[in-house]
Amino acid sequence: IGAFTEPELKDKKLRVEDALNAAK
Repeated sequence: IGAFTEPELKDKKLRVEDALNAAK
C-alpha cells in the first residue's frame, strides 16, 4: 500500500512548513 501513516503525514507537513518558513 502506498498510503502514508498518520505520523508520517504529520512529519511531512512539519518539514514542508519548516522549509517554507526558512525560505522567507
